[in-house]
Amino acid sequence: PAPPLPPPANIVVVVSTEPELQAAVKGARSNTTIALMPGVYTLTSTLYFNGTFSDVTLRGATDGRDDVVIAGPGMRQPAGNTPFGVWTGGNVTGLTIANLTLRGFPFHPIIFNVPGPNDGEVGEGGISDPFFLAVNDPVITVFFTSGGQSSSGA
Repeated sequence: PAPPLPPPANIVVVVSTEPELQAAVKGARSNTTIALMPGVYTLTSTLYFNGTFSDVTLRGATDGRDDVVIAGPGMRQPAGNTPFGVWTGGNVTGLTIANLTLRGFPFHPIIFNVPGPNDGEVGEGGISDPFFLAVNDPVITVFFTSGGQSSSGA
């Protein structure tokens, strides 16, 4: 198993429902930990971290990655508002995703826009220094996009 994360510091937002999770992600700012209580969070839309901030953590409240599940609509369902689990834009530095499971997303469970040549334009900007710990998905795919080009990695 992965080593446990240190206790959250600074701002801690504890969520136990999908609407609380959506609100916490939309309101994310620097030095914030979003702690998900055990359960299944079936998303109504992709969790979109967008803005200029740093050191944000999305994590299960326990050290067990199977205790928290972020679920999409399913692999054979229309994507609707949830083609991805987590998507970053803007200028995010130091996003940590830990102690949870992502499953059932028709495209990628995690998609990161990385800084590109047109930063500042709509849809541009991105992430630097992402960190994953004890993240489970039946098919781990992290999709990076930049400047009209894309690559996939895990």
